[in-house]
Amino acid sequence: MPLVFRLGLCSTMLATAAAAAQPPNGTLNKAQNVRRQGDAAVQGPSDDVVCELLFQQYVLGAKIPTDDLNAAIHLIAVRGRTNGFWTQVLAEFERSFAADDPHGVGRHTLAVLTKMLGDDGNTRWMHERPRLLESSAVALHIGLPDEVLDRVIARAADADRLRFDSYVIAVQQAYDRRGQPFLLEVLTPAAPIDHSDAQFHAAVGLAELGEEAGIEWLIAHTDSQGGITRAAHALAARGALSENCRQALADLTGQPSSLSKAQWQRWRAAQRTRFVPINRVRLRLP
Repeated sequence: MPLVFRLGLCSTMLATAAAAAQPPNGTLNKAQNVRRQGDAAVQGPSDDVVCELLFQQYVLGAKIPTDDLNAAIHLIAVRGRTNGFWTQVLAEFERSFAADDPHGVGRHTLAVLTKMLGDDGNTRWMHERPRLLESSAVALHIGLPDEVLDRVIARAADADRLRFDSYVIAVQQAYDRRGQPFLLEVLTPAAPIDHSDAQFHAAVGLAELGEEAGIEWLIAHTDSQGGITRAAHALAARGALSENCRQALADLTGQPSSLSKAQWQRWRAAQRTRFVPINRVRLRLP
């Protein structure tokens, strides 16, 4: 979705939520009732009525248009990461495993958590690179506790084959070294698996962390068959695995994406120091 259109949707949602947050004649508004009742939502330290209304209507709602859902996810993640609303998102994410989930609440809440983890990941990346912090107009802080990433990794074991990659993307986005063992396990499973999407995202996450296994996997697959169906590289014109690997390597190293597999191998062989990425990989996320 074009950024201008998304921003327009976000502005509309904020205005709608703000209007709905005003209780008529001193009565409780919908979000306050939900919080008081404690049935449809888990109580937490956040009093962000905008987040709560968007969460109830769009993330927990049924049959929401994709553009509206993605805009709501963005707003909730940006606001809720640092004001405590993440507790409600995590609680609903956990709850989705305990019952039937016909409306995809687990998938939607994971998307919110992924955006939150990604924002924290970008903050970690900048904290490790003080020169980037110098150009930041605002102070950057980690908003989520370790518990969030830990729960996502734990639930990945219960994910079905079609959704497993979404969990890998969440861990990759977090840019957290505590996720490295999980990503290594995905990249080098004990038994052969057909998870090119998951392995690609695991390799990206490991390479961003400076792990040799990640950069080696990406180089090895610059001429491979297969495709990427979810969260492909932002500049990949096609879903081909080989093109996505070359574009990811270009981000990580600053080298041209047009290099052949042999050229990438020669480049890596010429490096006499531990691999240090210069940029995060630009993935096409919702």
